[in-house]
Amino acid sequence: MMNKPQLHVGLRTIKTALAVTAALMLCSLYGAHNPVFAGIGAIIAMTRTVRESFREVLNQFAGVAVGGVIGVVLVVLFPQTPPWAIGLGIVAAIVICNLLKITFVSAMACAIVVSACTSVEGSILVSMLYRLADTAVGLAAGIVINITIKPYNNEPAIAKLLREIAGTIPGYLETCVVQGRYPDLKPFELSLHRLQKELYIYQRERLFRRAEHEREAAFLGGCAQLATRMYQELGSISCMDSFGIPGAENLERLRLLGLEVPEEIRRKCTRHDTIVLNYHLGKLLDAREYLLLLLQEDPENGKKSPWDADESL
Repeated sequence: MMNKPQLHVGLRTIKTALAVTAALMLCSLYGAHNPVFAGIGAIIAMTRTVRESFREVLNQFAGVAVGGVIGVVLVVLFPQTPPWAIGLGIVAAIVICNLLKITFVSAMACAIVVSACTSVEGSILVSMLYRLADTAVGLAAGIVINITIKPYNNEPAIAKLLREIAGTIPGYLETCVVQGRYPDLKPFELSLHRLQKELYIYQRERLFRRAEHEREAAFLGGCAQLATRMYQELGSISCMDSFGIPGAENLERLRLLGLEVPEEIRRKCTRHDTIVLNYHLGKLLDAREYLLLLLQEDPENGKKSPWDADESL
């Protein structure tokens, strides 16, 4: 039976609607030449993070400027701009956007070129300045709303992902250590990739909170290293030709994870296999336990972090 789609209106959706509303209201106050550019600017500026918003603002200004300059040049050279000249202008806009590495705004630049060359209302230069002003109003409205109304913070998402990674460890250990089968580590790899991506976003999002941000980024980076260490130790166990037998201490730790481990595990293996297994298994469980300890004592929740202890050494 197929799941019914659920209606979800997220915060970013609300912020986008507010940004467009604010942009159009500002346009009505000063008599905008073309409010649609303000609305588009507000939508474009409402990105996931504040840093991305600033980047989009600069990119859109560049796109409008490129299209506007090319449009003015074409109209000056060809007052009744023929279609072939507009086509050349499109080529020029795309090439310049590629050179400036803003290919994602080439569509906007091309639209401005076409609009400039086909418009018959007044001076083309004045018209381009109006379009630039209208776009600026929308971009400004979008970035102000994005900054003032609960700016994006993915720290909880990172902590949640770390806990999910730690939560998968018992299942992997049951597969390889208890059952003696080789686990599929691809889901673990994908989780680590998502973790690194979210951490990269968090490390770059420093606006308005630089003082404490570096410390929080270091804390989460250390947690991510523990997650990577778990993957490495699990990978070492999974690469063994034959699994060894877990020792008494590790057997007890596995039972504490909720695994149903028999009193005695029998399998064909060498003494060396058992030593290697217990070494990597112990390191993996140590990393997991410390990761969970760090997440429980996250400084964001007002608790003392084990990281503080390092500073007193």
